Amino acid sequence: MFVETRTKDGKALDDETEEAIEKLKTMVEHDRKPAAETFQSMFGKEKSGRVRCYVPVVARGKAAVVEAGTMAKKLIRITVKAAWIVGTAFLVLSIHLFIEMDREQQLNDLEM
Repeated sequence: MFVETRTKDGKALDDETEEAIEKLKTMVEHDRKPAAETFQSMFGKEKSGRVRCYVPVVARGKAAVVEAGTMAKKLIRITVKAAWIVGTAFLVLSIHLFIEMDREQQLNDLEM
């Protein structure tokens, strides 16, 4: 779990983390203890009220939420612009059509 939460695309997040991962892997291979015991001997005993290997996952989740929010705002902005363009084009074309229809009606009235 430690390695999974401290790597991205197979690479460690920073140099200190990379060193800790390598040291942990080496200790697991050489000591032949369960990984949980090796982790505890390296990082110390669990303390109440703290969840290990959790913060980077939450940070990535928050980053994804922020990115999704930004994309949603951009989508809304683009949609509003497109609606404005379509609405304006409709008004311009419909006003021209109404003027032409009115002229034709006036000509018809004059011919009668």
